[in-house]
Amino acid sequence: MARYVAAAFIAAYFLAMSWPGLKSGFSHDDLMNLTFTLRDGWAKILTANVLFFSSTYRPLGALFYRGLFDIFGWNGLPFRIVQFAALSFNLYLLYRLTSKLTGWKEAGLIAALLLAWHGNFSPLFFGSGNCYDVLGFLFYLTALNYYVSIRERGIPGFRQLGILAILHICGLNSKEFAVTLPLVLLCYEVLRHPASFRRPAVWPFGEGRAALLCALLSAAYSAGKMFGPDSLTAQSAYKLQFSAVAYLES
Repeated sequence: MARYVAAAFIAAYFLAMSWPGLKSGFSHDDLMNLTFTLRDGWAKILTANVLFFSSTYRPLGALFYRGLFDIFGWNGLPFRIVQFAALSFNLYLLYRLTSKLTGWKEAGLIAALLLAWHGNFSPLFFGSGNCYDVLGFLFYLTALNYYVSIRERGIPGFRQLGILAILHICGLNSKEFAVTLPLVLLCYEVLRHPASFRRPAVWPFGEGRAALLCALLSAAYSAGKMFGPDSLTAQSAYKLQFSAVAYLES
């Protein structure tokens, strides 16, 4: 009973702090992103979501924008509702993952409470310009939850690897930070299944096959984003800069 009360409190706290964002409408970023989706058209958006290794910029976010715009037009409320629903689901995903990893549901509730609201999270609630982060987090944690569940039952099979690959590709199509998923899977294996590393030559094709698959997907994605035509690194804002000044500024 206490857990349900705690969950209700977290939900009420989340809504009490974030509901003004429902009235925020479109931001300047939204107008820019919508313009790009209208320019590119459905064919390019859908193709880019399949060819995740292309240089197209965050195509799942483009699908979010274009799909809602074609249905609701210049009404910002549906955009906010969908993003709020995704944010709420992210809290559940974090709760579930933390509970599984710790074996303690109270830890999951604490994690959800910490993520429910922070002043620096406010851009997530006002305008949809950060839909990429919200969608990326959603698919990242969905992939982790799925992996932990199947790994508890043994080595992932090909069907399970296919589902994990789709989730990872959706994360990559949302935001660049999804490339780190293979590292997190590797850390999970090191901490939870250290005995499997006693056979290093076999590990990548057995217990480590999921991490290897996601690493290959991340590598293909990164190559397209860094070296493809109209790649991110061709834009001055995304060029890597290694200097003391760049370090201090960041």
